[in-house]
Amino acid sequence: MNKFFKWGIAICIAAIAVPLIYSLGSTVTAYTLILFELEFFNPNNIVGSVVGALWVLTLAKEVLTEATDWMPLYDDLIDLVAAGIFRNPHALARTRTRTYQQAFERLQLVVYPKLKPLAAALFVLVFFTAVFVLPIALLTTIYLGVVAVEVITESRYRPWDSVVRGFARRQGADLARKWIGRNVENLIRWGASFVLKANEPLHYLILGVTGAGKSLWRETMMAKVLPGNKGIVNDPKPSGGDGMVPLLEDLGVKYYILNPFDYRCTTWWIAKDVKGPNMAYELAAYLIPILANSEGRFFDDGGRIALEMIIVSLQIALGENWTFRQVILFSQQPYFEILIKNYHPRPHEFDEFLKAKKMEGERNDILLTLQAKLMQFNSVAALWERALEKLSLQDFVSDSFPKNTAIVMGSDPIHSEISTQTNALMFGFAAKYLKALPTNRHRRIWVFLDEAASEKTAPWPEIDGVMALGRGAGVACCLGFHSISLLKRTYGELVAMGLFGLARHKAIFGVDDETSQFLSKSLGDYEYLEQSYSSSVTVDGKGKTSYSDTTSERLGSRPVYLASEFQDMNRPPTGVENGLLGDFIAPGEGIHSHHYSWDELLQMLPQRSEEVEAYQRIPNDDRATQLKPLSDDELRSWLPEAVGVKNKSTRAHNSKSRKSKTKKRSN
Repeated sequence: MNKFFKWGIAICIAAIAVPLIYSLGSTVTAYTLILFELEFFNPNNIVGSVVGALWVLTLAKEVLTEATDWMPLYDDLIDLVAAGIFRNPHALARTRTRTYQQAFERLQLVVYPKLKPLAAALFVLVFFTAVFVLPIALLTTIYLGVVAVEVITESRYRPWDSVVRGFARRQGADLARKWIGRNVENLIRWGASFVLKANEPLHYLILGVTGAGKSLWRETMMAKVLPGNKGIVNDPKPSGGDGMVPLLEDLGVKYYILNPFDYRCTTWWIAKDVKGPNMAYELAAYLIPILANSEGRFFDDGGRIALEMIIVSLQIALGENWTFRQVILFSQQPYFEILIKNYHPRPHEFDEFLKAKKMEGERNDILLTLQAKLMQFNSVAALWERALEKLSLQDFVSDSFPKNTAIVMGSDPIHSEISTQTNALMFGFAAKYLKALPTNRHRRIWVFLDEAASEKTAPWPEIDGVMALGRGAGVACCLGFHSISLLKRTYGELVAMGLFGLARHKAIFGVDDETSQFLSKSLGDYEYLEQSYSSSVTVDGKGKTSYSDTTSERLGSRPVYLASEFQDMNRPPTGVENGLLGDFIAPGEGIHSHHYSWDELLQMLPQRSEEVEAYQRIPNDDRATQLKPLSDDELRSWLPEAVGVKNKSTRAHNSKSRKSKTKKRSN
């Protein structure tokens, strides 16, 4: 109803102002030509008509261009008029009166003083415009302007439910007006607003339950920002119609699939990213995490040192050509000592952890611990050996690497634990290089992580550090998750709250009860000044009527959003019929709601190519998943001492077994 009222007032103003402006331009032109004796060139005042029309068009353009500035003034004027026309009569209708005369007197007392300036102005305008010549109409226009300024000024000091402290929710229409006439073709849509290029690295959170539209909104962003830039994208749903590979194919973005269980996998060039003893220690710390107060910590620490020594030895022996498979295989007892003695710069450092007397076929708990920690990566290391292409994460994030490229970190519903650990390993090193990038406001590396809190263990280590330190380097992160409880479970409460705060842009599409309560609380309350009007009519015993009219103000507070407004059960389901409804938070713009029709959403969404498969999965029983042992041929050129070690070890083991069996029979 309020919109119809505003449009009605606007139409009335336009109907009055347009003839005035047209008449002013036409008449001034005609008088000017007559003054200079040029009326011969202006038959029937054609020139004046053209000038009048141009004046009207110019005024209309200025009004639309400056809509953001004058709309608040217009709203104030409408509020004042609405008070006179609607609110006071409503209060009057609720006042008990004994006679129609008392009601009429009450109407005069309450309504007439507020309508008098407006009614007088309209009367003068209509009368003098129709009867008198242009100068009178011009004076009338000036008079109306003075009255309007007075009304607007008064309304600013007498607001209805105006915000005193804090910030209420914004109206999407108000935010949309500031973008009128601006080039937004390359900007990210954010509800009714857009994200400026300078604000892109301020990070994003997308919240929503299953089916609420979270993944759809992520894809609209990807379609806008990935072409021409670099991205790291996870693929949580590769088996269905939501796979990332067909989407990137359609966008024309070159992609590198780091999912080892995909036939098209690209190997992580681990030897190029892990150089020197410090990076060797970092890799060892990821493979054998440092856990405080854990049982068997001595063996974990010893295994970590042994792993670091293996990596350092391989770095010295093979440079950038060692592989993850070799790291795992050299943890076996027959090869470990030979590698360390031949290539480690300080081979005796490990003597305190690995007693020499235990190397002769006896069990060594430290190496067994190391082998147990690495065993889960056997199939990953084997599959990386068969890949035809390899990629360095450090090279990828560097400025020399080509743009319009993306890394796809996949997932597998059957091997979910292995996929999570592998992604965490690779992303941990990618995060290090992202944080180390120099400041560059023109660089853009996008990190899109959907279902970012769906695992019990954090699949994206150091993501909080990337968000905190990557902004100046042009790194923009977009995380999607279902609920705040899953985020806390995955990352811990402190890190979860840090992630929530680091993302300055938030898109909210239907959430559960706990998340809705959290969001409502995080948005807080705002204080407002509420005006109430009360009136009374009293009749004494002599029939004399008296009136009283009071205006009271009070300071109240209310939440910016009720928790129920975020709940999925109170929102229409996302789809063809209802489109997409979301609430959008942006720095400097507060929060506002916006609804996209399904047709609007389809125009923003990328398509998926039918020429490529989302996931070409390697079967579980494929021989490529089995880790091949070290062969004499690959050892002969750089570690000849290890040639034949496996056979010697096997013969020694068999001999020891025979002796043991003979001893048992003799007993």
